[in-house]
Amino acid sequence: MKKKIIVNTLLILGTSAFAFSLSDLGDILNGVQKIQNPSAVQQNRIQSSMSKDQQQSANKVLNQFLNILQNNSYYQSSGMVVPLMHRSLLTNNANQLDDDTYRYSFKKAHSNARNYTYPVRITRIQRLKTTGVGYENTYDQGVEYKIWISKNTSQKGAPAPLVVFFKHGAANAQLTYVGSL
Repeated sequence: MKKKIIVNTLLILGTSAFAFSLSDLGDILNGVQKIQNPSAVQQNRIQSSMSKDQQQSANKVLNQFLNILQNNSYYQSSGMVVPLMHRSLLTNNANQLDDDTYRYSFKKAHSNARNYTYPVRITRIQRLKTTGVGYENTYDQGVEYKIWISKNTSQKGAPAPLVVFFKHGAANAQLTYVGSL
């Protein structure tokens, strides 16, 4: 019986190590751009499939979002971030966050925002394969980017991704996912 448990444990550990190395390979194959020196990002902007205008717009939206969350109450912040969010995350009249976003991903982002550097330091950008977001009357074609931002130096842990969306033909970024902070 003990021998069977040991063999199963070794099998699980070996499979986990293999899956981890496949994850790294997947990042490489999916075009994840890892940035080794985040401070260099602030000086030399990120060389990615994003245009310079898109980089500036994404950086602006991420900084506005983090600034709002770090300096306002949960309720106040929820109203202030509405212009930064894609309409698929808003109520039908587009004047507030929809209930799921408000109670889950936004709540998590607000409670953890103080752990992240402001102004944001981008550590990695990945262009997603998304060609549109939303559903029916909130659907827009465009492209999404997952952008990782670093934590404060006093906080341990990996950078967290936020997702920004660029509607086809528009230069302004909108947030489509914030629940990873």
